[in-house]
Amino acid sequence: MGVDAIYFPYIRVPENEWFTRSLLFWDNIGSIVPMDFMHNTELLGPYMNNLVKEQLVTPIVPLKYLHKIPNFTSAFLEYIDKHDYPVPRDKYERLKRPTSLIHIEKLGNISNELCNRGLASQGNYPWYNVETFTANQFMAYLSACLGCLPEIKCQPITDNATNLKSFSPINRNSNYIPDIDQLRTVILEDILPCPKTEIHPHEIAKFKTKNNKDLKLFRAKIESALVDIDIIQDPINRARKVETYKTELHSEVDYITELMKSSGWKHISTGRLIAYSKLGLGFGGAILTGGLLGVVIAALGIGSAGLDLYHESVKPKAIYGHYCAYAVMAHKQF
Repeated sequence: MGVDAIYFPYIRVPENEWFTRSLLFWDNIGSIVPMDFMHNTELLGPYMNNLVKEQLVTPIVPLKYLHKIPNFTSAFLEYIDKHDYPVPRDKYERLKRPTSLIHIEKLGNISNELCNRGLASQGNYPWYNVETFTANQFMAYLSACLGCLPEIKCQPITDNATNLKSFSPINRNSNYIPDIDQLRTVILEDILPCPKTEIHPHEIAKFKTKNNKDLKLFRAKIESALVDIDIIQDPINRARKVETYKTELHSEVDYITELMKSSGWKHISTGRLIAYSKLGLGFGGAILTGGLLGVVIAALGIGSAGLDLYHESVKPKAIYGHYCAYAVMAHKQF
């Protein structure tokens, strides 16, 4: 498929500096798009249609893939049925909570089960109103499951650091998802250059084609740095290594910035990259930590003995064995 990252939680990718930054970092980004949007592409809007036309974004139709995830429904239901799932157990209390819209094609057979539990209700077809915490958990789960399939092979990305919380194990004592700074993250400040002005998808595609080799090398160096940083257990040494790599990558950032300026792009800014790892345990260790990562493993139907072999067969690069999701930020607080 040639996709490096899969955007979540929405169907339409955002039309802003953040997504331009993402397009310049990854070769191609997938977005989870229901089949009826493909039959009526006007629903995607002109911006996303142009991105698809320029082969910058690839629609990933869930209807084509959900049947390939053997325990997709049962694994997620087991997760939300746990006694410490941080949503009130009472069905009527659940129905009073805020909701978010999710397309029926993404939910598959889970939709009716969520309704039975008071975690969703039918909206205007083809939409379901899903309790917001559960909706966030589900979209992170869906993107991670799809990204693990051999024909897709990519990691989730999002434009909000709080979305990464969905991948963290639920705190079993206080029933909440930890703040982002409590997660095992690598944060690289001022590392991803991007024009602040609006750039048409055609111009982005042209720039990427012309500078493909340099952009690939830039990303490879960042991903290599993230892997090296993540294996360091001591927080002090880890922080020092982050600062070292930020200094070493500064010349690379300057070089990419100059390439953008030479293409006539002005007002280049830099943003931060947040990479959330699997708690330093690797993919197999996620089972022991609980939380969404273990649910993804259960959904794939792989026993713990076969995890390393399976993941070795589907990972597109070394970084995939260490990281679950990215948030690319543009001067945002979190």
